[in-house]
Amino acid sequence: MKLALIILTIFAVVFTACSQSAPVEKPVISTFDDCVLAGNPVMESYPRQCSADGQTFVEDINNISDGDILPGSDDQIVLKPEFHVCSEQEKDAQACTMEYFPVCGLVDNGIRCIKAPCPSVDAKTYGNGCSACSSGAMNYYSGSCEEISFVVCSGEPAKGFDPVKFANDTGGICVDICPNNFDEYMTQIGVKLCIPRYDKEIISSWDVCTKSSDSCNCVKAYETTGSEPIDNPQYRCVPDDYSSRLIFRSGLDRLDEKGDQSVMIA
Repeated sequence: MKLALIILTIFAVVFTACSQSAPVEKPVISTFDDCVLAGNPVMESYPRQCSADGQTFVEDINNISDGDILPGSDDQIVLKPEFHVCSEQEKDAQACTMEYFPVCGLVDNGIRCIKAPCPSVDAKTYGNGCSACSSGAMNYYSGSCEEISFVVCSGEPAKGFDPVKFANDTGGICVDICPNNFDEYMTQIGVKLCIPRYDKEIISSWDVCTKSSDSCNCVKAYETTGSEPIDNPQYRCVPDDYSSRLIFRSGLDRLDEKGDQSVMIA
């Protein structure tokens, strides 16, 4: 009887030990890829960000280097905007210098989507990197947002066209979707570009003109960047990116330096 009891006791101890799961080692997370593989949430920003254990890891988007030569050119240089992630210390800065070195800051706008990609950031131009980080930007690119070429590289590309290569060759920034305060448009070669949103209110603030000059690109502003027609359109001094977009729409109606009309269609 005692022998049977001893055997049962040993069996119970062994069974209990085997049935207990061994402690699962927590994966070490030190990069964006580690964070994603561990199943942590990913924010569809530009570039994407992944959060784990109170830390934020940013996707490495440096796919070209400053100084790459453009194909077919001996002297043109691709200058890719420098990317900088705001540190906690920079975000807490109480004062910034007044020097003007514009940057394009990416700000979380709070938009969250069930399906990616999602326009979860706004792109805003700041006077310098310090003011961008201390004003709520998560990160920024060197140069103003109006000067940066955001290329939409997601989705099904046009036949025979590689948007990623286009972005790399021209120093553009590849994104899955335009920032929330930008509008998308298609060029003649099949590339989708992002342009700052120029609505009716903004367009009506542009100076009316009768001819072009060094300080004025005099173009008939007949629609918004969201393709909304403008009643009684006038010739106005417009940004270069706006006039470039019109070429791929219904055409560019421009007054030259003498005030003569010229029309350009892609």
